[in-house]
Amino acid sequence: MSATSPFDQLVTNARTSGKEADLDALYGAFFALEDWNFIVSQNSSLEEAKPFIGVVDEKPWLFVFTDGLKATEYARTAGGFLEKDGHTVILRLASENATHLANQLYQHGVYGIRVNDGANGWYFDIPALDSIRKHLNL
Repeated sequence: MSATSPFDQLVTNARTSGKEADLDALYGAFFALEDWNFIVSQNSSLEEAKPFIGVVDEKPWLFVFTDGLKATEYARTAGGFLEKDGHTVILRLASENATHLANQLYQHGVYGIRVNDGANGWYFDIPALDSIRKHLNL
């Protein structure tokens, strides 16, 4: 069963219309989130839990989710994230702190951010964070 969110429709609109306004609506909603959600590998201790960074096309990406349901859905589908009791450890960071973390990770070689990775996901390189915010007047 797929977790649906308002972002699913925003992604569909941005992909199908080709209009800048739809892309702006998607990113505007993303930057309006209070928290960004991150999954944690099942091999991490709670005391040292860190957001999952995966390699796609030979580049390291920070995996971000718009809500806990999207994070849990990805964890169940991808495997390697569920605890013995079947739960997913999800880190929630205030979006401002998460943006700061992403910029720090970029300095250590992380290329970009994958949001809600999967059919209704999207991605961008980390340096685009600031330019998108400026474009949206945030």
